[in-house]
Amino acid sequence: MLSQILHLPPWLFGIVIVSVFVIVGITGLAVFNAIVRDRIELTPAMNNDIIFFASAISVFYSLIVGLTAVGVWRTYTEAQNIVSEEATAIGCFYRDVSGYAEPTRSQLQQEVRSYTDFLINVAWPKQRRGE
Repeated sequence: MLSQILHLPPWLFGIVIVSVFVIVGITGLAVFNAIVRDRIELTPAMNNDIIFFASAISVFYSLIVGLTAVGVWRTYTEAQNIVSEEATAIGCFYRDVSGYAEPTRSQLQQEVRSYTDFLINVAWPKQRRGE
């Protein structure tokens, strides 16, 4: 089952992760509230202090999550740009080679096709597996 979850589309995987954390958080809050409610008597001043510190922690957490999201998006965009540039370079090189004389042209075009096939069918799947 875990392998099926890991191969979900990114948007659906994100929804699953967020949903799990929200459910665990709400459940933990309800259990904690049920356990602690009768044992601790808080004054209004203590409640205000707790609310202040919880708000401060929430602000820092929000900043961390926001900066992490920006970093991930930037890395994704950079990777997408690198792939696009390499695809463009391969296409331009293949087109440039077509102006060469016949024995050299066929040989170079075959090498470009072999390189592209290697990238798509060998290198990228290995990279995806973390090898």
